[in-house]
Amino acid sequence: METVSLASSDRRSLKRLNKGLTENYRLLIRIHMMALTHRTRVSSQRFCRFSICRFSICRFSKCRTAMVRALLQETQAIPHTSRHTASVRYRQQAERQVAIAAQSIHWGRPNPAVTSRLKRLVDIAGALVGLCIVGIVLLPIAIAIQSDSPGPLFFGQTRYGYRGRPFRIWKFRSMVPNADTRKHTVKNEAHGLIFKNETDPRITRVGRFLRRTSLDELPQFLNVLRGEMSLVGTRPPVVNEVAHYQPHHWQRLAVKPGITGLWQTSGRSSIKDFEQIVQMDMDYQARWSLWFDLKIILKTIAVVLHGKDAC
Repeated sequence: METVSLASSDRRSLKRLNKGLTENYRLLIRIHMMALTHRTRVSSQRFCRFSICRFSICRFSKCRTAMVRALLQETQAIPHTSRHTASVRYRQQAERQVAIAAQSIHWGRPNPAVTSRLKRLVDIAGALVGLCIVGIVLLPIAIAIQSDSPGPLFFGQTRYGYRGRPFRIWKFRSMVPNADTRKHTVKNEAHGLIFKNETDPRITRVGRFLRRTSLDELPQFLNVLRGEMSLVGTRPPVVNEVAHYQPHHWQRLAVKPGITGLWQTSGRSSIKDFEQIVQMDMDYQARWSLWFDLKIILKTIAVVLHGKDAC
């Protein structure tokens, strides 16, 4: 059991506070503490530690409303912490489930888009050119991101690629630093196992420009150079999506994910049906050729320059 040590001045302040509170206020706070402890399933000792520490720095000269406001601030912080802990546990459990499911899938013979050496050479050449572009725009983008929303320059996230293998994808950060913890507050406008909201409030002003011009995707050329992604392929999903895959959904992971693909050049954010995206990914695998990849790359450049349907 944890104990709280208070200085003599803090003890006197707390004693004066207890003396000043009426019995009704004491009962109200006690009931509120019990209700919060039951709802968040945290120990009463931990809650009392937060409350006593907050009370000890308050002076008796302040009104009782300030005391209650301080208590309410703590009550809002504890559920947020519990929700974050539950989210971490769910993600870890989902990652284990995905790893088991990926091993049980019968993938068959590798797709020619994976075994083609010429495609890999094109990927390496394109990745080197792309990383040179990153070196040119890195400084102005970094200044813009930090001036608009201080925090990390890059955003890293676990995605799933060829045959369900996890890897770390990188982007220029286009959202507020704590975007993941606020995802539950944003309405999903898509259908199926994707998440999309055109007016997502978590996106910063600079982030909207980066997404509209696809500059936020530039760090993914590092993933291409490392062989985790390709210039052209399927959209790399997150663990929350893959954990709910049906058997036919897994086939879209039979090729490497790409920076661009049929989905990006056929509507991008205007396509909000996951089954339609899966169908496009399957069409890409069936129609793959090096010339088909080059056409998608050229069409991607045209879409980015026109700024149409930016995601």
